[in-house]
Amino acid sequence: MSDSPAARAKAVASAAIDPANIDAFIVKLNKVMQTPGGIDAVLAAVCYGARLGSVILNTAGGRALFHEPVRQLAAVLLALPTRASASALVLVTSSGNKNTNVTTAGAAKAAAGASALVLAQRLRALGTLLTEARMMLRLWGLLSMYVWARQLVGQLLARRRVAAAAQKEKAAAAAAAAEPSDKTKEGEEKAAVAEKEAAAKVVPPTSTAETLVGWTQLLSCIVYQVTENAAYLSGKGVLGATPAQQGKLYRWSSRAFSVFVAAELGRLAVQSMHQTTDTPAKKAQALELHKNMVRYASLAPVMAHWGMEKGFLSDVSLTILGCIPAAIQIHKTWKET
Repeated sequence: MSDSPAARAKAVASAAIDPANIDAFIVKLNKVMQTPGGIDAVLAAVCYGARLGSVILNTAGGRALFHEPVRQLAAVLLALPTRASASALVLVTSSGNKNTNVTTAGAAKAAAGASALVLAQRLRALGTLLTEARMMLRLWGLLSMYVWARQLVGQLLARRRVAAAAQKEKAAAAAAAAEPSDKTKEGEEKAAVAEKEAAAKVVPPTSTAETLVGWTQLLSCIVYQVTENAAYLSGKGVLGATPAQQGKLYRWSSRAFSVFVAAELGRLAVQSMHQTTDTPAKKAQALELHKNMVRYASLAPVMAHWGMEKGFLSDVSLTILGCIPAAIQIHKTWKET
């Protein structure tokens, strides 16, 4: 049947190797990586994709997915650097002979499993490398936090301007009520209203709760960035923290970011309670809100784990939880670019 799973898989594979689709993908990828956020999204996707592949290949079930053509390809790619991979190449290719006995077939299967383990190690190394690359890119994060602080200060000043304009409006209204025939008082009242509206348009004022959440998140991110930078640069010999001190800095970095995540989850929860879906635009907003909640809910246990001296999550759990925000991030970035 034309709509069978095999036919659909073949159609997807054909579309994936189509030159036009490959060209469009590369152009889009280049466009995505023109911004720091896009670069981080791509690195995160590849990083956790590699980590997930490593986790899968380290399981018996994952190695069983190494079908014969994939086994042969992996053996070819891994043949030169390792003896296990070279054995896999010889044994797997020899398995095509009709006279191959059961012992050779079993050895080929074992060698292919060894090749899978080697590939798992290399995928894990790739994930570790990209984690470090993302950390290096975050060294400049304090610059964006300065801009964030300017925005929060602007919101505070806007609130003060709106409050002052409201007082002027109230005073002008009282004066106009006392002297209704006075054109000057009427003009002052209109001027006060205009000043209030202009102040609100420059930077929309926020509520006290929103301001408190914003400053809490900013301060937590500053602590997070400073401690992570200090630990990373010390590990590279730029700063002088000892390995033990670096471990403490990394833990405090995770704890600080946990504060940001908790505040963001609280903010999103409040927004979700007031979110309606009566229009397509509001439905899209609600969907984006739920995605963000899933993203930060996945990050919460990861940050809690790294904030502890010994942690409580396995490597598999960390990988799966890390894949969720990475997938959401790259999907959002790819869609918006």
